[in-house]
Amino acid sequence: MMFWYAKSVIIGDFLEKGKTITGQYYSELLYCFDKKLEETRPHLMRKKVLLHQDDAPAHSSGVVAAKLHELHYEVQMLQLSLLLGVLHSSVAFVTSQ
Repeated sequence: MMFWYAKSVIIGDFLEKGKTITGQYYSELLYCFDKKLEETRPHLMRKKVLLHQDDAPAHSSGVVAAKLHELHYEVQMLQLSLLLGVLHSSVAFVTSQ
């Protein structure tokens, strides 16, 4: 999974082969992303964080919903068919004012 904005990647995570992304794993990744964003790009913390994600089970779990609420992040659902050639679920990070 990659978390990024228009200028660069904030954090990337590559899961070991054969492992599954669970709600707990994704929730912890969101926490790490938030801390990395605060540490490396504090000016972006004042902007709205919008996550684009698909409807993978890990993305829609209760654990993740609680973490997104805690971090004040908004979610925009994407259809995999719109990802044009990307065969796996991904998360992209953008900010808007």
